Amino acid sequence: MNKLINILIIVCISLFEGNAQCWKQLAGGSYFSAAIKVDGSLWSWGINLNGELGDGTNIGKLTPNQIGIDNNWRSISCGTAHNVAIKNDSTLWGWGHNLYGQLGNGANINLNIPTKIGIDDDWQTVAAGFYHTLALKTDGSLWSVGFNQYGQLGDGTTVHKNIAIQIGIGSVWKFIAVGAHHCFAIKSDGTLWAWGQNQYGQLGDGTNNPKLFPVQVGSDNDWKSIACGTQTVALKTNGSLWSWGQNQYGQLGDGTNVNKNIPTMISNESGWLAVDCGDTYTLALKIDGSLWAWGRNHYGTLGDGTNVNKSIPTQIGTDTDWKKLSTPITHSQLIKNDGTLWVTGLNDLGQLGDGTTVDKNILTQIGCWPTAVEQVTKINFKMNYHQRQLSFDNQSIYLLEAKLFDILGRQVQQFEIQRGISRSDIGIYAQGIYFVNVYKKGNIIKSEKIFID
Repeated sequence: MNKLINILIIVCISLFEGNAQCWKQLAGGSYFSAAIKVDGSLWSWGINLNGELGDGTNIGKLTPNQIGIDNNWRSISCGTAHNVAIKNDSTLWGWGHNLYGQLGNGANINLNIPTKIGIDDDWQTVAAGFYHTLALKTDGSLWSVGFNQYGQLGDGTTVHKNIAIQIGIGSVWKFIAVGAHHCFAIKSDGTLWAWGQNQYGQLGDGTNNPKLFPVQVGSDNDWKSIACGTQTVALKTNGSLWSWGQNQYGQLGDGTNVNKNIPTMISNESGWLAVDCGDTYTLALKIDGSLWAWGRNHYGTLGDGTNVNKSIPTQIGTDTDWKKLSTPITHSQLIKNDGTLWVTGLNDLGQLGDGTTVDKNILTQIGCWPTAVEQVTKINFKMNYHQRQLSFDNQSIYLLEAKLFDILGRQVQQFEIQRGISRSDIGIYAQGIYFVNVYKKGNIIKSEKIFID
């Protein structure tokens, strides 16, 4: 039988342009990305040398790839090449690079599938640094594990750990954040504490000396949230934005390239809602839903259509429906109110998830890939040569471009659409599951999972 006689396509309404509520949380490492959908399923893409994609292989993926079939993931954080995640039952899981014990399972061996860490089921928040992990329990206690050369574990030593240790004896912590080799935490009284590497003044304590245990930053008690790269950017409860640390590329947003070792207000504006830091750049959201960026832009990480650095907050586009953001080292990921996922920046290893290895300097949409457990239904494949359209299940889409990927996320064909796609265009491939992305003006408007028998 001709391998292309039957084409089976996932029926998933959320794949169409304008459909909402696909992605809900983002994270990213050096050259890979991860995300959780609203249905609780976990996805990853990019480099996979250390098993960081969690799919049981060490093969990279250029498009989102579901990790297992569980749909009870609550949150995830990515380090350089490791992941730590919490499920809905408050258990802690880890996978990927583990040379320094950063997964906290008592070993120093990489893991290429999500593996439960310990037996505790009271984890609230987890954050991954380059090679260490910081976590917060529901009782307000603070725990750390992994690489400790600069004192980033906060236990007063520089000895690496492969089982999580409690920092101090108090249960008064409510917010955590990690940079490359330093950490921050906010106490329930609103005070800010820092420890670890400090050569750029990123701890904000007025010095450039590392700290082996938490030290208070200033005396203010109105800190709300914080994010770290080589710089540190923080929000206060009044909506004001503050920064300190390295400023070589203007990542502090104060209009200079001068490092700061104490918190410095960025302009006199309030109204900031959320902030996240890449290695040398910053993204932030205002309460009106607008997106702002500053710092290094060599790879287009700011998404403003240029590769020019910015030293002050610069609005990106005019949209006011941005909801969440994530800034791995050199690429950016954002979610809009409608649940759509958008990316920009370095893409040499497929970390953007758009099926290519081409860098982007404008925000590009990533489709909502169907899950492994969604129902598969046979439909009619229809083509209209005169109207230049391809029909799936009687839903016509005017095409500019389409790409075909295999089950490992590797692009196997690209179509420059002038008249639609016929079966002869697709070619002959081995039996199995493939994915088709359909693009309009550079944005994915439909993603289809197909079976070629």
